[in-house]
Amino acid sequence: MIYRYLLFIILLSATACTTDDYSAGITSFSQAVTKTDSAEQSVASAAQAAQLDQWAKNEAKKPPTDVSIDLSKCAAPSGYHAGDCSVVSLSNGAPPLIPDRSPAAALTKYSTLLAAIVTDKTCTTLKSDAKDLGKSIDDMAKLAKAKEFAGAASPLATVASTIACWSIEKRQLAILRTATSTADPIIAQLVTLIADEDRSMTYNIANDDLSQLDAAEVDYQRTNSAADLGRMVMLASAVDKAQTLSAASLIIKVGTLHHNLTTDLQSPQVNLKNVQNDAEKLGTEAESLASSANSLASIADKMGSRAGTKTAN
Repeated sequence: MIYRYLLFIILLSATACTTDDYSAGITSFSQAVTKTDSAEQSVASAAQAAQLDQWAKNEAKKPPTDVSIDLSKCAAPSGYHAGDCSVVSLSNGAPPLIPDRSPAAALTKYSTLLAAIVTDKTCTTLKSDAKDLGKSIDDMAKLAKAKEFAGAASPLATVASTIACWSIEKRQLAILRTATSTADPIIAQLVTLIADEDRSMTYNIANDDLSQLDAAEVDYQRTNSAADLGRMVMLASAVDKAQTLSAASLIIKVGTLHHNLTTDLQSPQVNLKNVQNDAEKLGTEAESLASSANSLASIADKMGSRAGTKTAN
């Protein structure tokens, strides 16, 4: 009888999952998503600058009276509202503004809370983070316009409410499994929407740089000057970088990585080594994308080629 009891304990300990089995994988996933979000913001800023440049160029072809600004609103001592101080075109309205945070920020919030669950040591923090994690999933569902998943995170509330202080590690895994399986179809839709926006942004960047390269080539043919040739070379480099921006494919990889994470967490014996390795590779790709996007901004600053600061005649 004692032998059978000991055998049961040994088998149970051999198959039970511990935090060490999944903490590194969850943390790596969170870090990769954060880096991807940062890269998304860099691409969005470059796209915003390209849109503003095109807007300014179009307005510069019209009479100055087409553009106005109410300076009294800009200097209002009280009652100021965001957007009050803005340049407005009578024919085209206000120029494109700096974009709000990309929907990828919601993914970062979600992944950060996943990582927080792993490090929780008390019932109080685990319950609090589980509640916030559920809310982050609902927020992603709204961004993904996935009405069929409205209130999808409610199972997390049940898991969180049944947390026992003597079994925090077991509840961590239960929360992670419930959260990822609930969020996975939502994230699949969300990354698809973000990828569509990314394709539009990279098109705007490449289109603006190509337009400026075309004008620079005309300038050089007319002036044969070293300065115009240098500008032409720099803009060609910008077009090359813009054409190879991989924001859309990167965010799709986040969705794939999350699906793999969800699948591996459901295994009786959790092993997230593959997820960890893929997450580290994804993080490196995200850093490369951010570097390329920031390089585009740097080239634009050097050439004075954004927001109409210098345009070819």
